[in-house]
Amino acid sequence: NGTYRDIEHRVTVNLMKERLSFTTFYNLKLDGELGLAP
Repeated sequence: NGTYRDIEHRVTVNLMKERLSFTTFYNLKLDGELGLAP
């Protein structure tokens, strides 16, 4: 999208285990703006 760069990563498939990924936020202000880390 021209704003955020992709993080280079590699995934290997394991058919015996489910793969999960998620994002966490620490000390997020509900009325604040979300953006890139400095």
